[in-house]
Amino acid sequence: MNEKFCKICGKALRPLLKNPDWDGRQYHVTCYNEIIKDLNNFNKVAYTKYNYKRKVAGMTLEEAKQHLADDKPFIITFD
Repeated sequence: MNEKFCKICGKALRPLLKNPDWDGRQYHVTCYNEIIKDLNNFNKVAYTKYNYKRKVAGMTLEEAKQHLADDKPFIITFD
């Protein structure tokens, strides 16, 4: 039997041979639901759960604050 693994958590999927969608299944239902919940609340979980960094002008927020502390100006151009 061909063992399949969840693409989110990497653990083995239980074979659900009676379900017609088993051949195309790639995720646990709970893993999929958690990803959907995270997408719906991405602005709340991005910085804590997924280690996103806030960026200003292509720099992280800490780098931008240091840039301003060094009295370097931000140049904004419009196309």
